[in-house]
Amino acid sequence: MNAFRCLPLALLGLAACPSTVGVDTDPDPNDEGEGEGGGGAATLPADACALPADGATLTITVRNTGDRDLSLDFGCFDTPPIEVDGQGIAPGAVDICGIDCREVWDGYENLGCSTTCGANAFRALPPGGEVAVRWDRRLFVAHLAPPECTGHAEPNRCGFGEAAPATGTVAAVVGVCPHGVDRDGAYIPCAAEPVPFTLDLADEAMVVDVE
Repeated sequence: MNAFRCLPLALLGLAACPSTVGVDTDPDPNDEGEGEGGGGAATLPADACALPADGATLTITVRNTGDRDLSLDFGCFDTPPIEVDGQGIAPGAVDICGIDCREVWDGYENLGCSTTCGANAFRALPPGGEVAVRWDRRLFVAHLAPPECTGHAEPNRCGFGEAAPATGTVAAVVGVCPHGVDRDGAYIPCAAEPVPFTLDLADEAMVVDVE
């Protein structure tokens, strides 16, 4: 576990990693709870703490068929710049510190992170180059993990991976940076170009051509 987490780049826009952030664990500080006088505690359903299992790996290969030097910005937490049916495919797409709820369930307390990120966020995609993204078929939503599931004293924010359907055809998009990776290791802000594609969830592999 890396104690120094950093703000992931927005999927299709500009973002930097300039500072340190804390994680607000109270979703509504004005909510005093249910029942008379507040303090009421909701009873969790029996399956409330269950986490979806991975599906069969689906490999999405992004291939540069043009003549421009391109790159893919994975941000600070190895977050592929890909959305499937409008959702990110890694926890960094929805959690500011890139924390998977599985980590919180396993004992990690998401209390904040360092937002210092460098050029290692990028994957080079030169002409003729390819970047393969292995996806475990989870689609992520922001989540507030309850203490009843984690054993922590307070709720913890994290990215909750919901299982994608096993079959079906869905719209997807990959954000491509219109620049290569800087040889000196400098960070280059990415105004990502969205490249839409169609994903068949029954496939085990597919290629997305960009240029």
